[in-house]
Amino acid sequence: MYCRQCGAKIPEGSSFCSQCGAPVKHAADEKGAAPEPVPAPEPAPAPTDDTASAPGAAACAPAPEEAPAAGHAKGRVPVVVGTVAAVLLACAGVALGLHYSGALGTNDPLASLGGAKVQPVKTATKESGTKATEAPAKSDAGEKDAGDSAEAAGDSDDSSSSGAAAAAQPARAKTLTVVRQAMTWSDARDYCVSHGGELACITSEAEWSQAKSLMDQSGCSVFWIGGTRSASGGFAWLDGSPWDYQQWASSEPNDDGGDENFVAVLKSHGSYAWYDVPDDVSSYYMPEKMAFIMQTES
Repeated sequence: MYCRQCGAKIPEGSSFCSQCGAPVKHAADEKGAAPEPVPAPEPAPAPTDDTASAPGAAACAPAPEEAPAAGHAKGRVPVVVGTVAAVLLACAGVALGLHYSGALGTNDPLASLGGAKVQPVKTATKESGTKATEAPAKSDAGEKDAGDSAEAAGDSDDSSSSGAAAAAQPARAKTLTVVRQAMTWSDARDYCVSHGGELACITSEAEWSQAKSLMDQSGCSVFWIGGTRSASGGFAWLDGSPWDYQQWASSEPNDDGGDENFVAVLKSHGSYAWYDVPDDVSSYYMPEKMAFIMQTES
């Protein structure tokens, strides 16, 4: 016997359906009742991967989904639109809050540029007819000063380099030569200069010894050298060497006559010594005994 309401099988002698609880009417209680319905076959389960490809299996199409009622679809549209609008408003509020909080929380104009450097733009202003100070002009002046300093430093470096180069050069060798000609001191000096030299400036014992050897070989007894009286009354060498070596004769220099402004080497009794004499001594000595010593450097 089966339930007339749900079709479930009812055990014999039961008064109610165990599935739906409907009361059971027995045939003895109700005459002429319709025959008991035959239960409908249970729907076959949906095919799985294992059964769908099995040979001989019957294909069972899945039951079509029920379309939502028109009233339900229309009711959802306002809800979806409202949700999307609320999300957009929330995002906009968060973005504005971050923007203003960042603008108020920092004074660094570079913060919004990711640390990029921005060249400041200087603008000239005019108030009460007075021109604003032009910053570029000062900048140009500063650049000029910097350039002048750099140029001065370069000149200093060049002069230092030149001085170092001069110091590094070896001392030039001085060569002494006896020229056997009778001349005044001034003419002898001109001769030496025209031949690339100068009247000899004897500044050491070694040079004095060399000069005496050359004078002995010449056979002369009167020799001009490059000493002359200075404005202070002392003596100086023509090439600027310090006057710290001298071989004056006794009682010399004496400036006898007030015009003895030049130095000559005279040989007396086999010895050489320095004397102050006038520019022209040709009236005192024979021409064949007169000469001068020229120095050249190489």
